[in-house]
Amino acid sequence: MPADPQRQPESGTALPPTRHPVLIGMPGCGKSTLGRRLARRLGRRFIDTDACMEAAMGMSLQAYMDHHGDAAFAALEATTARKLAPAQPSVIATGGSMVYSREAMTHLASLGPVLFLDVPLAVLERRVGSGSGRGLLQRRSGGLAALYQERHPLYQRHASRVVPLADGDEEEQAAYLQALLTSGQADRS
Repeated sequence: MPADPQRQPESGTALPPTRHPVLIGMPGCGKSTLGRRLARRLGRRFIDTDACMEAAMGMSLQAYMDHHGDAAFAALEATTARKLAPAQPSVIATGGSMVYSREAMTHLASLGPVLFLDVPLAVLERRVGSGSGRGLLQRRSGGLAALYQERHPLYQRHASRVVPLADGDEEEQAAYLQALLTSGQADRS
């Protein structure tokens, strides 16, 4: 749910087909889950940059990181973002570490409004747990809390709209995102 459910944006004008909403945020914030629901609600294609990288590399992201290391992964992630040029109206969900690349974020912002799905750390910890299967979390000293402290200001800096979310019904959250986008409120905080 949005932080203030009383302030629901009004749904109305269509999101131009040349504007592709971009979802950013921490692991477990709902980028992929809400992105799929939002794309369905808007009648758009869903692009998950993590899935694009796995398809291009022919292996899981974890296997890629294990074999090539963090620097190569960061370069692959930035290159993947810079190559995005959706031919069809789309909703884009990024990997959580995409925010480290200024070039990638500048390109993504040129594609459409960048929505930071801002979920409290306690909720992320419940959703992600120990981070098994999420390589970067396993490599980081301090785990998810340290990553949250490091990335939160970067997400805020690159977002055209910060969207406070917590636990709640995913369809309601997707409807809220849709209303932000179709009312023109996604391009301002």
